[in-house]
Amino acid sequence: MATTAVATGAAQTVKKYLEKLLASEVEKKMTLKQFMGNNAEYAIQKLDALAKGKGDAVNYQIRFKLQGNGVVGDETLEGNEEVINVSNDSVVITQLRNAAGKHSRMTAKRTYVDYTTDTIDLLSTWFGEWCDEALFIYLAGVRGTNDLAGKFVAGWAGHAGNALATPDANHLRYCTDSGLSSTIGDMNDTLDVLHLDLANVTIKELQNTSGNAGMRKVRFGSRPKFLFIVSPRQRVHMMQTNASNLFEKINIGKIQGGNTTDYIFDDGIDYTDFAIYENVNIRRIATTDYTGIDSGMTAVHRALILGAQAGVVAYGDSNGGFDNIQVDSETFDYGNMRAYAGAAILGMKKVRFNDPAGTARDLGVFCLDSQAES
Repeated sequence: MATTAVATGAAQTVKKYLEKLLASEVEKKMTLKQFMGNNAEYAIQKLDALAKGKGDAVNYQIRFKLQGNGVVGDETLEGNEEVINVSNDSVVITQLRNAAGKHSRMTAKRTYVDYTTDTIDLLSTWFGEWCDEALFIYLAGVRGTNDLAGKFVAGWAGHAGNALATPDANHLRYCTDSGLSSTIGDMNDTLDVLHLDLANVTIKELQNTSGNAGMRKVRFGSRPKFLFIVSPRQRVHMMQTNASNLFEKINIGKIQGGNTTDYIFDDGIDYTDFAIYENVNIRRIATTDYTGIDSGMTAVHRALILGAQAGVVAYGDSNGGFDNIQVDSETFDYGNMRAYAGAAILGMKKVRFNDPAGTARDLGVFCLDSQAES
């Protein structure tokens, strides 16, 4: 059979173009992108140790707060150095793939659809949404559902064998009309919603939980803050209980003061120790999992308070992250049919450690459950 010659490098040229186009858009479409970075001071730490090496697991160090009092004046510091407590964990990576846009030459001919650009755009959206939702599931420690159709089957238990971990007792509270409770049965009527005052109650617990494992704030905007991420319904409840329009007064003052770089201008609400964000990926949990809950409420929403190193994402692709995602354009039936596929090698999990008693603890995420409509 005769072989038709094709100009050298043509296929690779197309492939590299597709890779660049897809990779440049994926992280832009992740709502958690602004909270991700390459060190332990970000809420989501990106790990790229396997980006250019071999292996399927990345070890990482867990950073704890110092506890000492320091010295003042001419007091002797030598001999009073603090011991740096560290812990280690690992996250496994594996490949994630999806394909779309299979079409024939005649299909492409008779329509105005640009299959290459449109399919790459749809694939980048899919990868971004998948990673967003997966991270929220890991941080919440429960699959649940969200306000969208969702991309995960009911039995989904994690990616690459990195198991979901329910919040420990020190990092989960239930909203009630009389305050926060550590007892699930106390959340039992329609008044047990998330409101502004409950956020302030958590501050002491956030920074003192398990001693040196207290949550560290994220440097984001003008000064360190905790990230408070709520569902659309929880945000409505918070605004309804917003005494004297406090949110508006705070942020009007910022604008009048000439602050145009703080995170309030990037979809967040600035409030004391928190930067508050709304996200549709906050998990909804069926009320059948709760004892004595009001029959008029059909779902519980799990708000997340994130500090530094709440979770990790590890990449196995060159250069790390999605900046070198693999994309292939494949032909079938002697070139008559064409489709596009994207692939990324990654893993993710919530950061946990074992305390001195050997109990597994969350490091940088605190959960608040409240009643909310589906």
